[in-house]
Amino acid sequence: WTWGEKGSWWRDEPENLRSWESRSPGVTEGLRWIFNPEKYAANARAKLTGNEPNLLKNPDFEDLTGYDATAAKPKVQHWAFWQSAQSRGTYGLDRGAGSAHGAFFANILNACYLQTYPVKFGETYVFSAKIWRENPDETATLRFRWQDADGKWCCEEEDRTVEAGKSDADGWCTASVCVTVPAGVKFTAVLLGGADVKGKVIFDDAKLVKCP
Repeated sequence: WTWGEKGSWWRDEPENLRSWESRSPGVTEGLRWIFNPEKYAANARAKLTGNEPNLLKNPDFEDLTGYDATAAKPKVQHWAFWQSAQSRGTYGLDRGAGSAHGAFFANILNACYLQTYPVKFGETYVFSAKIWRENPDETATLRFRWQDADGKWCCEEEDRTVEAGKSDADGWCTASVCVTVPAGVKFTAVLLGGADVKGKVIFDDAKLVKCP
């Protein structure tokens, strides 16, 4: 339908006939995303220059405002912490990747640090972080989740997760995940998480950037 009727992408269209792109700016990119969202995200990611602003607050965990290491539930500035009802893990700040601080959890069943950011349909983002695992075979993840205008979880089938890969000689690795925002979403929640972790996991230098 978009190729016929009164709109076209043909170069030889009459000058008095407006194209679909001029009628509805962004429709071409929208169709590319619908056809192959993974390829669309990969192409957008390739355009990153490395100079994009980090959209996260306290991404390096060096803001110690309100932090008390002795508290039963220590507060990590700008990051919420969640763990399942059955989990009795510990969490807070530890050493970072070449810096003073990183966020850790240990002995958890299912847990994560999370931060939300407002987004719009069709935008593409990359989320990355450095990860250290006391036991390299244990699972640590980065994850995109979605919330609607009321802050309720939605579009769970569009969640994207990546697991930490092979660690370097110092025990650190960098993981990243790229995604395009689905319809019906107002916020993304980026999660630094893990499951069935017996040892300690530390996250540092988290980064969320919008692709051009």
